[in-house]
Amino acid sequence: MIKILISARDPASANDIVPIFLALIKDKRFFVKILAQNPAHDIFMEKIPNLNIGQLVKCETHHQKDEFYSNIAALFDEFDPDCVLTGISGPENYGIDEILLNIGGRRKKVKTFSVQSYWGDINNSLGVIADIVFVLDSFAEEVTLKRCQNCRTVIVGSLSDNSYINIEEARKKIREKYLKGRKKNLKVVGLFGQPLFKYKWYQDTILDFIKSMSKVKDSLIVVYRPHPKDDKKSTDWVISNLKAHSLDCLLAKDDDILTILSGTDMAVSLFSTVGYDLQKLLSKAKYPFSLPVYLFYNSKFKLWFKKFCKLDEIPMSGEKMSVVVNKKSDLNNIRWLFNKKLKEKSHIQCKKMLNHQSNYGARHVVSKIMENFLDD
Repeated sequence: MIKILISARDPASANDIVPIFLALIKDKRFFVKILAQNPAHDIFMEKIPNLNIGQLVKCETHHQKDEFYSNIAALFDEFDPDCVLTGISGPENYGIDEILLNIGGRRKKVKTFSVQSYWGDINNSLGVIADIVFVLDSFAEEVTLKRCQNCRTVIVGSLSDNSYINIEEARKKIREKYLKGRKKNLKVVGLFGQPLFKYKWYQDTILDFIKSMSKVKDSLIVVYRPHPKDDKKSTDWVISNLKAHSLDCLLAKDDDILTILSGTDMAVSLFSTVGYDLQKLLSKAKYPFSLPVYLFYNSKFKLWFKKFCKLDEIPMSGEKMSVVVNKKSDLNNIRWLFNKKLKEKSHIQCKKMLNHQSNYGARHVVSKIMENFLDD
């Protein structure tokens, strides 16, 4: 039996790893354990409610990095894995994923794998990259290999499971919830937070959008979904500003992302992967129900994005698959974003671009892991 130690810190990693974990535990060749930091730990608890005792270990972050490292090392030694499968922590700092790779990478018999959730993401802060990085598509593979020439990549397609959702049923149900006691013809604008509140450019961009929405406030409701890493201060700031500009708004902290997206007429963020999640839903949808929108105009934000994401543009945002707001002045007349033709173009392009992508999924990840042991 192959013992696999899995780790995750960030939400995207957790959402990608859940279907892999479920595939692994169905395969009697594997014995699996998860080490997780929040917010990933809470996502595992929510999406895999029947975890066995001891199968999921919550790892609290310590202010003393040496203590945190030694705690992870002790758990590693206790489990004595043959294989490590990690997420990739975000572009700033490092987390349990990088610690586990650092420990596993120094053990010759341990094979290491990472799941990349954003195109080209590599966190080399502790000096170790996984033996194999599972990536989304050919573009992700291209930018990853530019950043790490010795890296081995395997394209596995989208791992987040959206097969369970019936878009039309979910849309009807969630809109009934959001529009209860309101006019049924209101536009539902989903505003999706990212853990960037400490940057003034982020606050400025969100505030710009809120001000633009206030010009058509009687025709819409803003549903705000904070990022799992957002704290109460940042969430309260967004909600208070929405109310200060007389916008009808709801906090959708506990609703499932795909369900929220199904209920929107527009999904807005700076560069969140929820835009890609919506595109995948649109590629399966019978009609153009919503539009992914990126607020990509602030010059300081663009410099940050280029530095930390090492990209010039938001992946999968071109070819009219989404709307990229490149100038602040484009927000002056916000009604153009509700143009029916924009939705139709996005819908057509999402079907064209995404339905032909390689989408092997979780089982392909499991088979690739197994191949590496059979090759020995």
